[in-house]
Amino acid sequence: MRMVQALHNSLPVSFEAMKCRCSQPVPAPNDLEEQELQKLSPQQRRALSQEIDKAHGGMGLPNHSRFLRILKLGGASPATMALAKMYSCSQCKENTRPKPWRRASPPRELKFNEVVGIDTFTVKHFDHSIKCLNIICCGTRYQMVILLQGERTADARAAYRQWVKLFGPPKVLKPDQGTESLRDFLYRCPTDGTEVDASSLESPTQNSITEREGGSFKTMFNRASLDYGRTDDLGEIQGLLETVMMYKNRLTHRGGYSAIHRVFGFTPTIPGDVLLSIEQEDNLQHHDMLATGDVTLQRQQRMRECAGRAFFSAECAAAIRRAVASGPRNTNNELFEVGQLVYFWSRGQFNEVGVHHSATRRPNHAFWNGPCRVIATQYPSSIYIAFQGRLIKAAPEKCRRVS
Repeated sequence: MRMVQALHNSLPVSFEAMKCRCSQPVPAPNDLEEQELQKLSPQQRRALSQEIDKAHGGMGLPNHSRFLRILKLGGASPATMALAKMYSCSQCKENTRPKPWRRASPPRELKFNEVVGIDTFTVKHFDHSIKCLNIICCGTRYQMVILLQGERTADARAAYRQWVKLFGPPKVLKPDQGTESLRDFLYRCPTDGTEVDASSLESPTQNSITEREGGSFKTMFNRASLDYGRTDDLGEIQGLLETVMMYKNRLTHRGGYSAIHRVFGFTPTIPGDVLLSIEQEDNLQHHDMLATGDVTLQRQQRMRECAGRAFFSAECAAAIRRAVASGPRNTNNELFEVGQLVYFWSRGQFNEVGVHHSATRRPNHAFWNGPCRVIATQYPSSIYIAFQGRLIKAAPEKCRRVS
C-alpha cells in the first residue's frame, strides 16, 4: 500500500511521448484525469512516472490492463491513472508475441487468373500420405490440387505447369516463403511473364485465401476418405482426390455462380452425369449397370456421394465456427518510417531450433530479431528491413520499435 499511496501524490511525461504500444488497446485518459495531469509540474510528473515504473516491476510485470485494474482498485489518484495509461514497459514489449492481423480485408473484383495463390500441403488416406500442390484463383476461387511426384522444387514446378498449360501464366503469383516456392519458381516465373508477390516472413494470413481454401479441401478429403473406406490402390486414392476437387469447384458459390461456372461459363459434366441427368433421373441403364456389378461405376458413384457429404459437412462446420468465434480483433496501428530502428519477430528462420515445431518452448524475447533498420514500406502488408546484410520482407504487425 505504501507504493500505491506514493502514487497518489506524484507525476508523467507528455501523452504522445509515453503512449503505450503494447499488445492491448490503450484506454485514453478521461477529462478528469487530463485536468489533474495538467496541474502537475514537470518534476512531479517525472517523479510519479518513476514510482509507476517501480510499482509495475514490483508487481511482477503484469499486463497493461491488469496493472490499470490494480491501481484503480488500490485507490490511485486520477493523475496517476492518466500516467499509468500512457506507461510503456520495454521488458513487456520484449516478452510479448505479435498479435494477429485484421480478420478480413475488403473484397476485390479480380479476373480469372489475375492473382493466383500457390502452396503445398499433405493429405492422408489412412496409412498413405500424399503431397499435393494447391493452386487457387483468388478472383473466382477455382482450385486445382495436383499430386507431387517428389519433394524437389522441380517437382512443384512441373505440377504448376499443368495450370499454365490449361489457363496460361497468371499475372501475379502469390506463394509463401517456403522452400517449394523458391529457386525454380523464382527463376522461371519471370520467363513466364508472371510477377511473384511472396507473402511476408511467417505471415500466412497474407496468403489467407490459399491457406483457407487448402484447409477446407483437406477437411473435405479427410471426411470423404473416412466415409469411402480403406484402400491401398494409389490410382483409386487419386480418383477420390480429383472427385473431391471437382465437387468443391462445383458446389462453392460466390454471387450465385459456382467457381467452375465462373471459369468456363457452364458447369461441365463429370462421369455419371450423362446417365444421371435431370431429364433421366430414373435411367434404367444406369441402374442395370449397378445391379450387374459394374465395379468402376459403383466406385465412381461412391466417390461422388462421399465428396458431396464431405463438402456440406465441412461448410456447415465452418459456418458454426465463424459464428461462435466472431468478434473484434485487436490490431496494431503503429506506422513505421524509413530509417527507423525496429525489431522483427521470427520463430525459425534466424533462430533454428533442435526439435521441429518446438519454437514455443523458447522464451518470447528469443524471437525478436534486431535491431535493424527500415529501408522501405509497402502498407498495409509489408515493410522491408535491412538485417545483417540481408533484406527481410516483414509484416508490420510482427515488428516493433526499438526500446
